[in-house]
Amino acid sequence: MVPFLPVVDPLDPFARHLAQLLSVIDLVGRLQPPGDESAAARDAVLLARTSTGAERASLFQIDNADANTNDPLWVMRLARSSVLEDGVAPMAAFHPAYVSLLLAPLQSGAVESLGPLSGHEPFYAQHLHHEPHPPRFAALAPVLVDGAPVGVLEIARQQAPFSPTELICLEAASRTVAAAVYGTRRERSMQAMFTSLLPELLDPARAATSLPARLRDWIASRRMAPTERQAIAVATTIAELAAASPAALELVQSVLSSTRKAFVGREVGGWSEVHGALRC
Repeated sequence: MVPFLPVVDPLDPFARHLAQLLSVIDLVGRLQPPGDESAAARDAVLLARTSTGAERASLFQIDNADANTNDPLWVMRLARSSVLEDGVAPMAAFHPAYVSLLLAPLQSGAVESLGPLSGHEPFYAQHLHHEPHPPRFAALAPVLVDGAPVGVLEIARQQAPFSPTELICLEAASRTVAAAVYGTRRERSMQAMFTSLLPELLDPARAATSLPARLRDWIASRRMAPTERQAIAVATTIAELAAASPAALELVQSVLSSTRKAFVGREVGGWSEVHGALRC
């Protein structure tokens, strides 16, 4: 009896490889950042200034403001918009010893309205080379990403304090900054990861053994939000399990599906459905 031999189409490997390439191209296209980060920052600061009636607005990125970290405090102005064409460079590093004014809204998590301010306020007095127009009135809003403070949006003027309505506009502008600037940064980070790893993703001979290690190295070398880092770490673990066992991958898929329904979907009746899914 002649054993049955399946007919293998010589074009099948090529077709599968082409389909994979097309899927990757589509994925990278979806992850393409919508615009330049600096342009998004300039636009957001301009809108913040005009919507609040301010004479000037600035966006500051603040790293390591948490007292529990051992890393040095770092403050950078990313964008600046002024009614006056004063020629001041929008990007500048500010001395961490004189930025307590910026740290107050980060600690409170709320908008701070200030004024009338003294000309001796350290934040302005010590940075005249970066900001030559100390204001009489200012307002500061924290910029939050995933609940964590990453920066401060400042508006300033000379004539009068900011009204409650203008402060509401400032708070809305800070949320816009978080979405436009830091959202773009997250997408760019994801795109960089896929660009770095795509050659190996398309090489079956190497992906099963070295991809998880390379992905972990990539994560460790980039600065990103904790939730973003955790999400990518989950993907790394899934890649390892996929290489280890089809049964392990199927189990992970069942667990993730149940978890998604429990936390994202609205149609789930409760945890009983999740436990039922895990018993299969």
